[in-house]
Amino acid sequence: MFPPRIAVLRSSRRPGSLLRCMMSTEATTPPPSPTPPLLLKLRADLKDAMRSKNHAKLDALRNLLSTINTHLKSQTPPTTDPHILTLINKQLSLSTSAIGDFRLAGREDLVTKEQLQVDILAAYAASVDSVSQAEALQAVKDAIAKVQAEGGKVVMGVVMREVSRVLEEGGKAWAKGEVAALVKQTVEARS
Repeated sequence: MFPPRIAVLRSSRRPGSLLRCMMSTEATTPPPSPTPPLLLKLRADLKDAMRSKNHAKLDALRNLLSTINTHLKSQTPPTTDPHILTLINKQLSLSTSAIGDFRLAGREDLVTKEQLQVDILAAYAASVDSVSQAEALQAVKDAIAKVQAEGGKVVMGVVMREVSRVLEEGGKAWAKGEVAALVKQTVEARS
C-alpha cells in the first residue's frame, strides 16, 4: 500500500553520515477494505475468459475492470456490490448509446460487438441483489410514517433522506431515480 516512512537522522558521532530509522507504518497505512464479492467474481471470470479465449467476454470484463480500478483509486472507492452495480449500469448505458450511434453510422459489425458486451454486463447486473418495487414502496411508506411521528413536515427531501438511510442499511442495490419517483408520487398523493 503506502511505503513506510523513513526518517533520516544525522549521527552525532560521525558528521556527514546518515542513519536511517524505520518508523511505525501502522499510523500511516489505512486499514484494508474488504473486496466486494462481485469484484472477486469479475476478476475470476476475466481469468476464465483468458483461458477459454472468449474475446467478447474478455473485452467486456477488461473495460469494466478498468472503470472499477479507476474508481478504486478515487476518494470514495466502491466497497460493496451495489457500488459496483452502479459502475456496471454506467457501462451499460454507454454501450447502449454506442449501439445507437453505430446503427446510425451503418456499422453492424460494431453493433453486434457492443450488443454482446451489453448482454455480458446485463448478466452481471442481474446477479446483484436489488431492492424490489414493493420493498421500495414499503420503505417510502415507513419513512413517511416516521417523519409524521416525529412531527416533521412530509416533503420530498426529508422523506428521501430517510428512505436513503434505510435502503443503504439494507445492503441491497437500489436505483435512486426510481426511488425518488416513488417518493414524489407518494408525497404528492398525500397532498
